[in-house]
Amino acid sequence: AKEKGQQLQDQLKRLEEVIANCLEFARLSEQLNMFFDDVELALTEPISASNVKDVENQAEYIDRVDKDLSTQMDTVNKLADLTQKIQDAGYS
Repeated sequence: AKEKGQQLQDQLKRLEEVIANCLEFARLSEQLNMFFDDVELALTEPISASNVKDVENQAEYIDRVDKDLSTQMDTVNKLADLTQKIQDAGYS
């Protein structure tokens, strides 16, 4: 009976880890989706510039997006790791 209880505790611990990984996956994927939605909206809207400063601001924004995109690659890598952990646990 004690061994059975330990098995159940181990299964519960693994399940809790899978749930935590799934929640983290959901959080990170939502963050990534929001980033791409914001970028898509900003880059597909017509650009109107009435002075040089407007053009410079748009160029600065594009530079920021480029830098943020490399940061988002960390998120993509974390999502890949979480996917592997979830699949290794027998869930997909």
